[in-house]
Amino acid sequence: MKKNSKILMVLALALVFTIAAGICVYQILSPQRSTVYVFNKSYEAGTPLAADMLTPIQVDSNIVIAGGKAPIEQRFITSAEFSALMRTGDSLKTDVGEGTPLMLSLLSTTGGSAIEMIMQDAAVAVTVDVNSITGVTNNLAAGASVNVYVNYHTGGTNLLLEKVRVLAVHKGGSSESLSGATLELTNAEALRVIDATKNGSIYLGLVNTGGYQLVDPDEAPTESPETDSNVDDALPSLP
Repeated sequence: MKKNSKILMVLALALVFTIAAGICVYQILSPQRSTVYVFNKSYEAGTPLAADMLTPIQVDSNIVIAGGKAPIEQRFITSAEFSALMRTGDSLKTDVGEGTPLMLSLLSTTGGSAIEMIMQDAAVAVTVDVNSITGVTNNLAAGASVNVYVNYHTGGTNLLLEKVRVLAVHKGGSSESLSGATLELTNAEALRVIDATKNGSIYLGLVNTGGYQLVDPDEAPTESPETDSNVDDALPSLP
């Protein structure tokens, strides 16, 4: 009798362990879900925000932003902040269409420009002068990825940055020719690009992100602006 009881106890423990392990595996393999809110129809800029304008939907807790995963709350309003937001009395900064997810960037008191709406949180937008030659093509479009090169006034060309996202393009004149491109950069990258514009000319190289391989830093050219070597050669050597 005692032997049967021990067997039953072992079987019961094994069953409990199996169920617990199955739950853990399910939680690990199943994507985590969060609640976001989408507009149930189109609304014009200036419309006061109200709860009945929005419909909650379940989505994955992580989203892909510029090729990398990020928590959903970095870009969209979730259930954690929804109630507080409804009490602010905010209004729409821009027109929205049916199905558009609610983001702070869409609202008048918290939103910024159209470019800010698509930038990563820690990014800096910098606009550089380019034309249809230095910008590759007059059809360069927002969302493209480019390499940034500098051709120094004193000679030499360097690869500054790789796979930089284009946030916007700028055109002017009657022919609507390309005149500039706004790039999404980090603070350090922005300083390098701005410095390069003062010491040389910027060229963009269009990148096919599906097959482009990053350059090995050890193999990348490291040329930098140089002073005229003839001047140094002409100076007398010190005793």
